[in-house]
Amino acid sequence: MRDEVGRRQEEARYRYFFRKIAGRLKGHSFENPATPTLPHRLEFRATYPWVHYRAAFLPDLSEARVAVVIHNFDTTRNSRLFDFIFEDKKNIESELGPLTWERECNGEAHISLRLPNCTINDSPDTLKRVEEWFVQTLQDFGRVFWRQFPTKPAWSFFRNWSHKSWTYKPDCAISADISVREWWEPDQDRAGVGIWIETGYRGRYEGTDAERAADGLAIREEFLAALSRQRVSMEAELGPLHWGFPYTDHSIRICAFLSDRTCFDDDAVIAATRRWIDNAVEKFKRVFGRVAETMELQER
Repeated sequence: MRDEVGRRQEEARYRYFFRKIAGRLKGHSFENPATPTLPHRLEFRATYPWVHYRAAFLPDLSEARVAVVIHNFDTTRNSRLFDFIFEDKKNIESELGPLTWERECNGEAHISLRLPNCTINDSPDTLKRVEEWFVQTLQDFGRVFWRQFPTKPAWSFFRNWSHKSWTYKPDCAISADISVREWWEPDQDRAGVGIWIETGYRGRYEGTDAERAADGLAIREEFLAALSRQRVSMEAELGPLHWGFPYTDHSIRICAFLSDRTCFDDDAVIAATRRWIDNAVEKFKRVFGRVAETMELQER
């Protein structure tokens, strides 16, 4: 019982600490912190696909860390962007100092800076210095790494971008988050537009990781079954769709693909693909917007 009380108190300290950092970074291109998956870290989505910034304590190592994290559930894609950035390592480190470069780390690619000898249980004075380090380092990372992201049209035109979002059962601890999204899959030579169904967590979830995963799958499948009743009318306007197409352990897609985009450096192909994406996004927003009203989804 004492260990459980101590764990909850420590999690509360993490939440308080990172709320302060998120508040201080507003207005510095860090407007939308992601929902934390672990209490000892804070993540901000970058405006570039597959990339986010992570501020974290590493309790086992008694250190703090700020990292650029590249994570798209595909190590080939992660490595491709990592290699692009690594080409400019000398210039990056001339501004940020020596960094740790990890091309593959548990399915992600990391570029990080570490601050040793600190934990969330340190004195208030020490935590204030750690807070200042986090804020300054995140600002520096945002400034330096933004310049490193690829600028070729084939990278800048295609995004993993959510255009409009809704929530199914928003008052439950586990819900389904639904969004109209566009994305590019260069390793499969195709672009896609569709509806993503992801697990959403509201508040504290009491249960094991296995129970959490099972409940998340159940809510996604429950929503997909309800949405399937609208399939005929949706495909009448959108054409045949890939239905219930799995993407990760936490998401399902209903989507359309534009395939054989084999020459993404060709301006004509890029322009044609961009037109197809824009048109498809508007269709999905219009059609699913009506479905969302019928199903009484909460717009986010």
